[in-house]
Amino acid sequence: MACFDRRSFIKTGAGALMAAGVPFAARSQQVATLPCLRSRRSATLPDANVAAPPYENTIRDRLWMWGHGGIAFDKPRFTYDIPTAPPIEMNEACRYMGIPNVCVCRYVGLPEAKDCSAYLKTFKDIKRIALSIVDSAGGTWCEKYELAKKLRKENPNLGTVWLDDFFRPQKMSRPDDIRAFRRELDADGFKLACVLYPDSDGIKQEFKEVLDLCDQISVWFWHAKNIPTMKASIRKLRDLVGPKKALIMGIYMWDFGDRRPVPDDLMRQQLATGRELMVEHQLSGLVFHPTSIVNRKLSSIEIARKWIAENGEKEL
Repeated sequence: MACFDRRSFIKTGAGALMAAGVPFAARSQQVATLPCLRSRRSATLPDANVAAPPYENTIRDRLWMWGHGGIAFDKPRFTYDIPTAPPIEMNEACRYMGIPNVCVCRYVGLPEAKDCSAYLKTFKDIKRIALSIVDSAGGTWCEKYELAKKLRKENPNLGTVWLDDFFRPQKMSRPDDIRAFRRELDADGFKLACVLYPDSDGIKQEFKEVLDLCDQISVWFWHAKNIPTMKASIRKLRDLVGPKKALIMGIYMWDFGDRRPVPDDLMRQQLATGRELMVEHQLSGLVFHPTSIVNRKLSSIEIARKWIAENGEKEL
């Protein structure tokens, strides 16, 4: 299995184009790592044909939480001015919110790779699991994908790997690299999801080739002040990727862009927008961010929790 870092990438043809300053239109950027490309075809996972269960037709079954380790926002430089509270971990947070699915995004390296197997054993109530392989945790794509495969053997409901914040220049890869990685995922029975921020990344035609290679696109709005643009942005993205692509919208419960609580009226607006777009089948689900703050006594958390309780069993 060939694993590439930035130094080895620069020696490739694509890296040489980057070093020569060829513009984005002529190549996609790849700075940190290339995906895991197998030099020899290894055996697929024993449970490659075991997938997470298909969605039921209720709102609740299509809700996810974006999982961060309990102390993720208590570290210096990562607080975003969020009030402190005792750590709460992903399984407990999902139970509190009434959400059945979780994406484990190892922000600031939590949980550590060596602890992930034991950590996921706590997910007794979790229906579907996803795992980030592009994130702020240390390590290469290769290492993180190998971790996903190991965890999949123990958790057959781990069905998707995520490319977090992927359309940032320091994280993007060439479409050809994603295409090769896509073949790995298909052989191993994984789906691929990516994160896109319309209010900072934009919705660009040049992204389409990579978006087409993903099974699911998660759409986020970094600033709460941009919540009124959600509906138009989702519809614009839908026009770009077509009617069949799975889109899931992020619901921030803290305004990370402006380091403040999400105002109550905007919190209610984004929930109403999410439900409206789900009913219209513009969205396949919602993902609430993040697990690690649900016990911080925030109005936005309780608004979301009440909304889930009132709407969770409604059919789409």
